[in-house]
Amino acid sequence: MSQKRVSGKSANSVILSLFPLVLLGPLSMDMYLPALPMMQDFFSCTTDMAQHTLSIFIFAFGVSQIFIANLVARSGRRQVLIFSLLLFALASISCFFSDNIYVFLFSRLLQAFSACGSMVVTFAWINDLCHDREKSRSLFSLISATTALAPILAPVMGTLLLRYFPWQMIFILLALYSFFSLLVFLYSGPDDAGKNKSPHVSSYQKVLCSLKFWNYSIITGGMMSFIFIYFSVSPYLLMGHFHLNQSQFSLAFAVCASGFLAGSLLSPKIQKKICLEKLIYIILFCLLITGIILIVFSLDVTTFCTLMFFAELLFGLCFGSSVSEALSDFQEESDHASSVHGFQQFFVSSVIGFIAINLSDNNPHDFGLIMSTLSTGLLILYHVISGMRRKRRYIEKSC
Repeated sequence: MSQKRVSGKSANSVILSLFPLVLLGPLSMDMYLPALPMMQDFFSCTTDMAQHTLSIFIFAFGVSQIFIANLVARSGRRQVLIFSLLLFALASISCFFSDNIYVFLFSRLLQAFSACGSMVVTFAWINDLCHDREKSRSLFSLISATTALAPILAPVMGTLLLRYFPWQMIFILLALYSFFSLLVFLYSGPDDAGKNKSPHVSSYQKVLCSLKFWNYSIITGGMMSFIFIYFSVSPYLLMGHFHLNQSQFSLAFAVCASGFLAGSLLSPKIQKKICLEKLIYIILFCLLITGIILIVFSLDVTTFCTLMFFAELLFGLCFGSSVSEALSDFQEESDHASSVHGFQQFFVSSVIGFIAINLSDNNPHDFGLIMSTLSTGLLILYHVISGMRRKRRYIEKSC
């Protein structure tokens, strides 16, 4: 990574100060998962309603992306980030005091909006600071590895809190983490950027018309759908179908999620031997086979978790690099590209997840059907768009 300085600070120290911000959204999704059954009892709501506290977060997280990009253009990244972190802390405190499910859902909407602001600004800054293609891929793979820490550690932390405190304390911890991230950013974060970059339609048009952008964005969106659906059903699947207790659930969930961490760390080495385009085909085919195994066979919890570890490993191998490739051509439109990418990624996953949750009975066979269907759809879309890109490059060379 380049050692250039950003307003008197080294690029490395600036990027390091942004890493805690990357975890804000994942922690909001993962830390309270062990408490979902307890929340269902507390609010006297249905299982679907309890699961929708996650799906509504993902949906709002996606829809907020475009608004955040326009807000950054008018107010600047630094101001938007500070506002987002403060709002996230207040929304988390509101979750703590919620006495009915609808107040809690509204608080989750505010959490999603503020966490979205943190992610859009962070990704745009990192995309600005890293211009070399290979280093950019490595950096985004490292970011993916960082986000993988959330599903590994957060459910364990949530379970430990539940032993000694009511489930609401999870949201006090999230508020404290937001304040911590704000202090780190104020001390070492970059100075403002992005202000006065008016949100012209041409900026969005350039992003939306890029086949390369969509070629890799559909991969991140599809894999986020896998992850979101698994996160939604895992408490009921592992604790309900496989009859694990909270501690066993946290351990099993962490083992599965560690696959994503391993894949993200291995990604740069693997891609020195296999190009990203070919690797994505291999990964999607392996996910399809994994889904078919879940459909055909009745598995015990150990075999199921092994397959989920393998699936998460595959996600990690290409997720960070796909984000990097999707954003790589938009140095001047970083905020807009980051927001459009985030919008499609989380909006699509929330819609697919909402449908899947309502159709699924929270068992491995249904989850395998969802996985195989999504893998097939992604294979077809990725192949079609890759073919369109090759055809466009051929035409451009001929001219």
